[in-house]
Amino acid sequence: MDNATDGPTITIKKGRATNKVELVPDGTGRIEEFIRETRTVSKDKKTVTTEIFADSQDGYSEGTKIIENRVNGITIKSTRYNSKGGIVEIKDFNKNGK
Repeated sequence: MDNATDGPTITIKKGRATNKVELVPDGTGRIEEFIRETRTVSKDKKTVTTEIFADSQDGYSEGTKIIENRVNGITIKSTRYNSKGGIVEIKDFNKNGK
């Protein structure tokens, strides 16, 4: 991990959604779970949406949304939005995903 977190981060997959969850002790012997980001794949598997809920280990700030368009499982376009919904970056990829 590049950025420090208060506790270990785990990945939990349920159906088409994958959550990155940070496990933080609350001081009473219990562990609290904080969802840091959610990645959801559409039913047709042509779109992947990533929503950032806390500053990301990848350097994205809270409120960032990334939408990836895919063809045959390969990302061909990635659009990143800021917390206000404005476009920050658009990346186009070739048919190999590079």
